[in-house]
Amino acid sequence: MAKNPKWATEEDNFLVANYSKAPKDHILSGLKGRTWTAICGRASAIGVYRLNYFTESEILFIKNNCTSMTSKEIAESIGRSRDVVANKMLNLGIVRQENWSIQDSNKLRDYFGLYDVEYIAKNILPNRTKSSIYHQCQFLGLSKETGRYQEEDLLEMLKILAEKLERTPTCAELPKYGLPYSTSYLRCFGSYNTACELLGLDINTTIFSQTKYYYSKNMDVCRSKSEQIITNFLIDNGIKYLMDKPYSSICQSGKCGRKRYDWLFDGGVVVEYFGLNRYKKYQERMAQKIELCKINNLELIQVFDKDILKLEKVFEKFIKS
Repeated sequence: MAKNPKWATEEDNFLVANYSKAPKDHILSGLKGRTWTAICGRASAIGVYRLNYFTESEILFIKNNCTSMTSKEIAESIGRSRDVVANKMLNLGIVRQENWSIQDSNKLRDYFGLYDVEYIAKNILPNRTKSSIYHQCQFLGLSKETGRYQEEDLLEMLKILAEKLERTPTCAELPKYGLPYSTSYLRCFGSYNTACELLGLDINTTIFSQTKYYYSKNMDVCRSKSEQIITNFLIDNGIKYLMDKPYSSICQSGKCGRKRYDWLFDGGVVVEYFGLNRYKKYQERMAQKIELCKINNLELIQVFDKDILKLEKVFEKFIKS
């Protein structure tokens, strides 16, 4: 046969009739002179896709041993991958619950929809295969629509729990009271602290055992990597500052509430890092801080994500030559 000959109609018809289920040897013998790579490429081009073909003896082995062997052991016995065997078992109507603990199931409920299955299998549930996670999602009735928490839902659940406890909940308490893990708040808001700030809840750094903090060169507590970068820039350039103090300490009028400024320079210059300005509730608090500075005649420097790489320009007039 000539190199890369044009595919005949008869060959395409043979592919349509046999490619999805027939054994590989049967297909090769029916298309003599064609390589398996060429056959796969042609099948894809005409819209024919191959199912994971199992011989009758393999299927019989799976059915006879599905209750006494794990899917991994079955896969090793017949020379298949564990995921392929698990999928075949599902197609055969064999659903196995491979000792999913309540804790693992709760983790899956919390992370599914926020991360893809591959990430969950690798980082969240490393003792589970992707197929096992897919099957458990079906068992739990999870889908992408049910798995992802909306920002409004996360804030509303946190608000209700805070009112019930009459204080800010700790990260460890969230799943205890049926809320998503703090990682869901990290995913949506950048940190659990930020979600608390949006609701006007007190931030107590001693109780958030699972919240990640960053520290400046002066050991200031920073609630994000961006805050750490900005604070270290101020330190490196000799700019004196106070950090994370109540607005009530510098404002004579206006509703300060529990609002706190990010940094305060000599001369009453306020610096705010508005890193979550894409959120509606954050925009409301952001506008309140801007108004506070305006009615109290305080100079306000607003820093956004786009400014992180040009802090020299933002703080140019405060940098000593």
